[in-house]
Parts: sequence; structure tokens; C-alpha cells
Amino acid sequence: MQDHTLTTVAEESGFKKTGRTDEVTRLCAAFAAAWPRAVHSLEFGRSAEGRPMRALIACRADPRKVPVLMLQGGIHPGESDGKDAGFIALRELLGETAAPGVLERIAILFVPAFNVDGHERFGRWNRPNQNGPEETGWRTTAQNLNLNRDYAKADAPEMRAMLGLIRTWDPLVCADLHVTDGADFQPDISLQAEPINQGDAHLYPLGRELRDARARDAQHYRGSRRAPRRARR
Repeated sequence: MQDHTLTTVAEESGFKKTGRTDEVTRLCAAFAAAWPRAVHSLEFGRSAEGRPMRALIACRADPRKVPVLMLQGGIHPGESDGKDAGFIALRELLGETAAPGVLERIAILFVPAFNVDGHERFGRWNRPNQNGPEETGWRTTAQNLNLNRDYAKADAPEMRAMLGLIRTWDPLVCADLHVTDGADFQPDISLQAEPINQGDAHLYPLGRELRDARARDAQHYRGSRRAPRRARR
């Protein structure tokens, strides 16, 4: 039987709703309590409005001695799928109902809600073209900054905190989880990987291999149509 302290608002509502930042706080604490030897909950910064920015590091080995996979959700809070699915996936990995043993070989650094201030600007009409949830957060921060355009200039305190987290844990792969904002595409999964179009050209084959392998994996899930995403130049 599923422990309800570890389930998301999305699951409890039949995926009609998504939780607020109090859910992130509750679930981070609950995961650390349920798997104290494998999960550490941490606050890595504060938002412009002073909200705590939380992350989980999950590993059954020494996380400093294995590759780190970073999963970043909620850079655009209306796109809550990454946050909700991330908690579900991490719970299944920790419960070993999916990929048993994987957390002995890698560590997962999970940031459920990057833009915490935007996450709390909840409304029914923030994403009018998107099929759920019933209410969502807002795309930009309290300072009206789009964090997805702030990695290089780091104007936002949230981005400076994120860059500090990345420096601390030095992930081998970073996955930034987005949703289409209601656009209607035939493929339901889109993947963009770098380095493929920029950066060290010697790493391009590895970038393409990573992208194409994940695309092949995705097609096995309930007939999903997927397409590698071409980066705009």
C-alpha cells in the first residue's frame, strides 16, 4: 500500500491539480525521513521574496564518488510536470520498483521547484491554452525575470543559488524539465541535448548518443511519439 505521506497532490487529485511550495517542503522532509541513509534534503538558497529553495540528493553510495544526474523542475512554474513526475520517479527508484540498484551507481540531485516565487503566484488563467493543472504558477520570478534566460548573466538570486548548487555537486548530466505551454504537437516528448550544436566539438557524438538513446527509451511508454528537438541557431 502506498504511503500517502510520499504521494503528490497531482496523484491524489488524479493529476488535475499540482501542489504549492508547502508540498515541496513536506515531500522533501518525508523522503529524507523514509530513506534516511539514502536521501538528504537541503536548502541551497533563498528567492527574491525570501522563500527557501530546496533540493534532494539521493544515493545509496557516497554521492561524491559516483556520477551525479541533476533533475531540475519548475523553472517555469506553470510547467509542473517535472516537479510532480520527479517526486514519483524518485520514490520508485528509492523503493526499487524501478531500476533496482541504480542509486548504488549514481546520485540524483532533484530540484522540484526552481522558481519558487513564480510557483506561488497561483492562478486559473496563467496557462489558458494548457490542458491542466486546474491552477498553476507564473512563468517569471517575483522580479519578472525568466530564469531560463538568466544562466549567463545571473541577475536573479535564484539563478545565483542554482549556479552555486551546480558548482557544489558538479553533475555529469543536467536535465531541465519543461512542458509545451499548450502547443499541440504530434510527438508528445521532445528532447534537446547538448553538446551537439555548441561547445566542445569532440563531445558532439556523446551528446547525440545521449539524446538518441533517451528518444528510443521514450517510445516504449504507452506508444509515445517522440522527436529529437533541433536547437535554434
